[in-house]
Amino acid sequence: MSLNLVVVLLLAPVLLFADDSVTPSPKNTFKIIQHYDEKEGWSEILHFNGSAKPDVVLEGEIPWPGDYYIAPDDRWILRIQKTGSGDNTSYLYFLEKNDSVWRMEQPLGTMGFDFLRRQPNGLPSGMYHAGIGFLSWDMPNHLLHFSIRASSDPGTGGVRATLTYRLLENQVVEP
Repeated sequence: MSLNLVVVLLLAPVLLFADDSVTPSPKNTFKIIQHYDEKEGWSEILHFNGSAKPDVVLEGEIPWPGDYYIAPDDRWILRIQKTGSGDNTSYLYFLEKNDSVWRMEQPLGTMGFDFLRRQPNGLPSGMYHAGIGFLSWDMPNHLLHFSIRASSDPGTGGVRATLTYRLLENQVVEP
């Protein structure tokens, strides 16, 4: 697998608070805990269930909580993060068998827009309110299906497409 990845930081164990948002993994091997602090904003960590392994910081000091979509095999995590009015960014994480967590350096949405830019019709000018939406995991075929959208200058039609990310090949394609 030839992915540009960044190492995710480790943190001491975290305490759960009543207003924390918790996303359990399908196989219940870990959970993602999002905690809000008035001074620091949202922090998001991956906590291994039933283990003394340290928690992993996925994101910290952000103004909005993220949406997490965990693959049925508990190995891939898609985080879609609001970045502004109508905009989001999206990161893909991979959990190795030794429980190391890696994050793709390039956001998935950026890869999707780069793919569309290379197509014969290209992309319209003046795009805004850009982002992706999760559709589904296809683990037998190692695929992640997602929608991508953006508004653009009047009369250009904007962008609305369905794309597929090949997990093992680090490649965006049309479904």
